[in-house]
Amino acid sequence: MKILGAVSLFLFGASIASGQQSASVTSDGTTYSTEGSDLVVWTLKNTGSSDITAAGDWAVWKGTQLFYHPMFPQVVSSLAPGESKTWTWNKKNTYGLQAAQGQYTIKYGPIVLNGSLHTLSATVELSDAKAILKTDRASYTTTGPDTVVVSLFNPGYTNFTAAAFPSIRYGGKVVWQDPFNSSMFPVGEGETKSFTWSKKTFAPSLAVVPGTYEAQWKVILGYTTSVTVVTTLSTHFTLVDPVKSLSVTTDRAVYTRTGSDDVVVTLKNTGSTPLTVAAKPTIWDGTKLVTSAASASSVKELLSGGSTTWTWTKRSLTGGTLPAGSYTVKWEGSYGGSSLTASHRFALASYGKIAGSSRFPLDAGNQWVYKTTAGEKHTLTVEYQLWGLLWYKVSGLFDDARSASMTGTTYPILYVTQNNASTSNPLFRFGRSVGYVYSVEFDEFPAGSKLVVGATNDTVRTPMGKFTGCYRLDVTGVAGHPYHSFHFAAGVGLVQYKKYSQGNVVAFQLTYATIRGTDGKTYTLGNP
Repeated sequence: MKILGAVSLFLFGASIASGQQSASVTSDGTTYSTEGSDLVVWTLKNTGSSDITAAGDWAVWKGTQLFYHPMFPQVVSSLAPGESKTWTWNKKNTYGLQAAQGQYTIKYGPIVLNGSLHTLSATVELSDAKAILKTDRASYTTTGPDTVVVSLFNPGYTNFTAAAFPSIRYGGKVVWQDPFNSSMFPVGEGETKSFTWSKKTFAPSLAVVPGTYEAQWKVILGYTTSVTVVTTLSTHFTLVDPVKSLSVTTDRAVYTRTGSDDVVVTLKNTGSTPLTVAAKPTIWDGTKLVTSAASASSVKELLSGGSTTWTWTKRSLTGGTLPAGSYTVKWEGSYGGSSLTASHRFALASYGKIAGSSRFPLDAGNQWVYKTTAGEKHTLTVEYQLWGLLWYKVSGLFDDARSASMTGTTYPILYVTQNNASTSNPLFRFGRSVGYVYSVEFDEFPAGSKLVVGATNDTVRTPMGKFTGCYRLDVTGVAGHPYHSFHFAAGVGLVQYKKYSQGNVVAFQLTYATIRGTDGKTYTLGNP
């Protein structure tokens, strides 16, 4: 059964957001002949939207034992989005001995994804069968343009004859037979014969449904005493309804209102089927359209996983500048007569800063939502101001409702109350130079914890866009600390923090925020 290799991605999820790094390892099939001429072809692909460093190595494992490692592996330094690299394995071990029947795992790593090291893998099966029936993929859409290619492969043990009318079955019943293979024909050693099913049934008006299907092809492997030896080969695959999904992002979350930083908008087909999309998006200020409408006649096709970009110079319909505030980009698409729209919010702000230079803006109603690529969610909310002072009740701050206050201007310090709420301690110190280290006494941090300024000008890419000039505090001083690092953007706040989880570093990235600006306006960024 030749299908896409089973893929194990040790990432934080399947969804890909703008600026996120992700990759996949796939094989061109899952079942191969042990001694046939077919090679195991596998591919490393950048499935994300930013470059990845792929300086790892690959090997083949059988269970927990290393089975094959290339003597001179081809090292890939980097892969651009959508770029891939392909290798082949001749089904032999490191010493040139033929692999036996069984399951094998191709592993590639380490590879750097989102600042952490990961290993990617694909599993394949080697078989001693004298004839192998394969499909080119594991899964197809019920109504998409993809067709099912079924191949009959002779590994090279002996010649055999393929019977007429291979078929497709569902629920044990024949739903289609190949009319072109209407007679028997020989399949020589190393040869492959194929037929294609366009996912149509005997009755044109009867559409296929989602489910598991079986391809069958009978072969005559030889003869015994005046008796023909006929073997029925089969392989299974699935049909699924196409997923129709679009995502739209901007390259930044906050832009200067009148600066030269144009808004670059990216639309990505995150579904499983091609979509028809408008040639460009529209920009809205609430319910007011601020750019020209997208023409219904100007459309193009966007394949699954494909993307397209558009640049906006932050000008109104009349060519004038726009006021500071939150704006929404909308991009429309359609499939089979049904329409769908993707939207994303960003901000135009004076000097590109919503809440001035504050790296933890405290104002009643401010909210930040963080997610991992695995879907884990965390929310910080400034609930209300306390006692008329510069203290605020903040829910979700280290999973509790605590009081917080920011003091100082040149060297600001965020004070946070302990669990018992009777005492407060300085937690985050800002405005320091790289290398500045200080001890932290806080109930969520083990004794002996320290924070060190790791950077003052980092760029952090999140699903809502990139943030530049970020201030990073790294955790140090004690082993087994639950937290790894914190990134803060001026005028926005905490845009990313990392935690340890089962030995891996998991990034919580800002996906949505509501922030009161220094101009008194409330700005909304991203999607909740």
